[in-house]
Amino acid sequence: MKKHRQAIYCFLGVILLVVSSTSAAEQVPLNPVDGVYKVGDWTYQLISLGRGTADEKTVGKLSFKDKEVIGSEFDRLRSELGEFMWAGYNCGQSQVGWYRINPQKKYSRWTMVRIDESQKGPYWKTKKNDTR
Repeated sequence: MKKHRQAIYCFLGVILLVVSSTSAAEQVPLNPVDGVYKVGDWTYQLISLGRGTADEKTVGKLSFKDKEVIGSEFDRLRSELGEFMWAGYNCGQSQVGWYRINPQKKYSRWTMVRIDESQKGPYWKTKKNDTR
């Protein structure tokens, strides 16, 4: 009976670990914590590197239908997870990749984009929307 109880606790521990690393929220919060967020065909992964140091960076990866979405500087993308902007991988930036933005806030430089699903390959590129 003792082995059975240990197996149950081990199994519950694994479930708690998986649940704590994945959020089932409708949208990614405006100030997300490290983790994986998924809604429908969209997945957002956020990780902080060098936490607590002068070189701290947050890296955001957005995927659609299991393919990573690559943007261009100041691309703004609307998804089921919320609205995001792209920050290129330049030295000295604290945010790189996709980061969550407030859709009501005005941003000085941005271009509304959508995914170009006509392209084949291992990742999606964005293309300019016809309207802002």
